[in-house]
Amino acid sequence: MKTYPRALHVVDEAVLIDNSRKRPLIVAAMEDSKAIQVHYEGSELHDRLLDIVEDVEENRSTRSLH
Repeated sequence: MKTYPRALHVVDEAVLIDNSRKRPLIVAAMEDSKAIQVHYEGSELHDRLLDIVEDVEENRSTRSLH
């Protein structure tokens, strides 16, 4: 599976699809509308995408309150 480190700079939104897997699946939407999938833990890219997922979810809950 390919990953694209450059996506760290152009990720619009990331969604944690399934955290029950041994190696969680994250899909991140990039500006050019292509998605990347990350199937492994412990990498810098995975950790950064998890941070983005948390930020996106927090922003959604904040928006829904207004």
